[in-house]
Amino acid sequence: RKKIPEHGNVHDANDSSPTLSIDVSSDDKSSDTQDGHDQESNLIIALDKLKTSGGRDQATLTLIGYKGGKLEDQINQDRAFVISPYIATTDTGTFTTNVGENQNSNIHSTQDNTHNVNNTNSNNNSKHHHNRILGVFDGHAKLGELVSEFSVQQLPKVLSLKLAKILNNNPNKDIIDKDDSSSSTSSTTSTSSSSNSSTHIEGPNDAISSALIDTFVELDRTAPADKSGGCTASIVLQVGTQVYIANTGDSRSFIATYIPSTSTVEVIYVTKEHKPHLPEERARVEKMGGYVYIPPSTKQGASSRVVFIDKKGMTNGLAMSRSIGDWDAGELGVIPDPTIEVLDLRNVVNHAASAAASKGKESSDANEGGSRTCQPDTCQSQQELMNEIEVFAVAATDGMLDYMDIDEIAQQIATSLYNDEGPHLLSACESLINAAARKWNIAKNGRYRDDIAIAVSKLSL
Repeated sequence: RKKIPEHGNVHDANDSSPTLSIDVSSDDKSSDTQDGHDQESNLIIALDKLKTSGGRDQATLTLIGYKGGKLEDQINQDRAFVISPYIATTDTGTFTTNVGENQNSNIHSTQDNTHNVNNTNSNNNSKHHHNRILGVFDGHAKLGELVSEFSVQQLPKVLSLKLAKILNNNPNKDIIDKDDSSSSTSSTTSTSSSSNSSTHIEGPNDAISSALIDTFVELDRTAPADKSGGCTASIVLQVGTQVYIANTGDSRSFIATYIPSTSTVEVIYVTKEHKPHLPEERARVEKMGGYVYIPPSTKQGASSRVVFIDKKGMTNGLAMSRSIGDWDAGELGVIPDPTIEVLDLRNVVNHAASAAASKGKESSDANEGGSRTCQPDTCQSQQELMNEIEVFAVAATDGMLDYMDIDEIAQQIATSLYNDEGPHLLSACESLINAAARKWNIAKNGRYRDDIAIAVSKLSL
């Protein structure tokens, strides 16, 4: 049997495995030729699914949840995607996607499936080898899957058009490769509702950050949310040496470094969740006439919520203060504007190398009874460490992050990405999803399990 990661099927409410077992052998020696052809066809289909989910350097995987009722009525509202390379273009016709089954879009792009500046100029394409985008969307409420599906399909296209205009207006690409060596990060943050006031941006990467915010706002305005529903959005965009992390809602993305010689993994940045009880979020909601419900401290695991009345006159509570869609709650201060952080990969690598070199030196200078990681003549210099440090990104929905520690996720992903003896990246994602699903089943006694999605990619200099 070949265990092939599948997109969105659950065969048993208590079975947390996001896999499809396809039998490629036969115990019946009398099977006719047609049976053999059917098995070969099934294997080809399964392997095609693997290709659309990822490879050695990037991957996506989701698992449909269980929210009560019949198994056949369950709907996967989570989406995950990776596009690498991701190249800005004004020609929307060059973009195609591989769409998984059962309303679950895992977009994994290769050279033949990209935003392409000029697909007749290979030299031009090579300049954008280090441009990529990945992320997740977590749909919620009735028909939230329509909003998450719309977002995963449209965000790469809409953002590509905006980036193309920026790059065309900056032929020297200063907007991308601007050297800001004074700090390891450059922060840009959305601070206000797009519908009521202008968005304030700070930092040297204003144009791309503004393009990201405008994209989120445009998706919110054009999403099929007139009936119901909304979704989170957590995106990591690499353009040259700059990495933009844009987050709306309670999904999260993180950036981590890995040092092969010491197998050291460090999570250097994690997006924050937009929860209604946070002072800035609560102030905005209440200023716009909304009410924030704060659960009592005795109610363990309960979330603060923005309380609103839907079109049917029913009282609802949204467990986040920013989202795409959720138009009823939008009138009460729930906005689509993402919080954005900008990291320079050169500074990230330099900082990680400096910290590792200092730690190694301190260990080598320790007393004889202390802990030593290297001898003075074998400790690596900062420059040597810079040459080997790897950087990667992970985006995941709360179905994963509510029950899995981020450091544990980073360790397993790093092992699969960079250790030749480690599991395949898709297997690592499957293992993490299985672990999260088991914890959901234990915590909820098998009565409820959220959808789970993860997207992973190396970030290369």
